[in-house]
Amino acid sequence: MDAFNRWDHIPQKLKYFELSKDEWGQFHRVISNIANRRRKLERVIGVSQGDFLIFNEKGTRSPIYWCFNDWSEALLLARKLGDDQPLVAMHSLYSVTKNWRTKTRFHEHLALRYFENIDPKNCKGPLVFGGNCQAAPLAESIAILTSKKLNIQPLVITMEYVPRRQYRGPMLMLFGRESGFNPFFNSNMEPVSIWNSSHRDFAWGFLDACHGGYFKEPAIDQLKRYIEKTVAIFKLKEGSQSAIFVRPLD
Repeated sequence: MDAFNRWDHIPQKLKYFELSKDEWGQFHRVISNIANRRRKLERVIGVSQGDFLIFNEKGTRSPIYWCFNDWSEALLLARKLGDDQPLVAMHSLYSVTKNWRTKTRFHEHLALRYFENIDPKNCKGPLVFGGNCQAAPLAESIAILTSKKLNIQPLVITMEYVPRRQYRGPMLMLFGRESGFNPFFNSNMEPVSIWNSSHRDFAWGFLDACHGGYFKEPAIDQLKRYIEKTVAIFKLKEGSQSAIFVRPLD
């Protein structure tokens, strides 16, 4: 399966499936499962706020919202980014349900839930959403909701994900250099020409890690530099209608 076919289970447009009574019950059990895992980590570090786990809450920079596949990933990234960078962590459907049909049907409901819990006062600074692998489509959906409902185009940073939703704002796409999820490494299609047809403002980069290893050394140091550089570029161009990317980001 190449990097494009990997994400075929995700509809290309936002689609809110009408859930049955039993499905709603299952959805809320999933939310409870995520919350139980969050509370275990909260005892050690971080502060819960609704569905979010907040790290470095006293930092002075604008918060970064990131959707993870495991709360431990959030802890690793928060430590690497440093005490001055607040990180608002969300959890994907990874490991809380293994059924791909269920993940597809629940996806937009979870994205909307996270969007509605974002503090409006945090939307005044440069707004950044990130996500890795199965969590990346959630970040993309939340960004689209933000663009449509708040008329704000955030920066979206994804890892190991080929965008499906065609978000029109600025995006940075990161891939493991020799990962099967890297379309430059494992695909019969040339990704840049495909992205050019649907995105106006994007960049890409590579991490020296296999799939799933991007929160370990040396990839997490590279990830930190990518985040800091991209956010700095985005902040300088905030409010401008011109593109800030369309090139590989060194």
